[in-house]
Amino acid sequence: MRGMALATSHRLRSRQAFDEVGRPDDPVEELRALGLAYRRSALDRPHLYAVMFDCPVPEFTPSEADDAFALARLERLRSAVARAVDVGAVVGNDMEITFALWGLVHGLASLELSGVPAGLDADAVWAQALGAMLAGLAPD
Repeated sequence: MRGMALATSHRLRSRQAFDEVGRPDDPVEELRALGLAYRRSALDRPHLYAVMFDCPVPEFTPSEADDAFALARLERLRSAVARAVDVGAVVGNDMEITFALWGLVHGLASLELSGVPAGLDADAVWAQALGAMLAGLAPD
């Protein structure tokens, strides 16, 4: 039960972080903002992030509602990617780009929560990683 309550709390707070992004005029900036919202959500509530992804509560199994929430967040990102593809701001398959972006931000958030090595600026790492990925998706 405890795991379910924590997962519900994480879902609500993650949705809020994504909702705060809105729909900026620049679709590439929307993608960057969604990535940073994912980071903010993880860093603001690392214990909830851990329940969802590290499974520290052994008896916790994600519910159908948890799965639906995850798919809705992924759909929010896919929608933003599709908009960027549609206007020619990025080039590629929207689902492939969505999973690549999710993998990037999820990996960075997980690594940051594990501890940033001394002397490494996490903000700079995020800026460089998101910047490089988005630049790599730009049309020639």
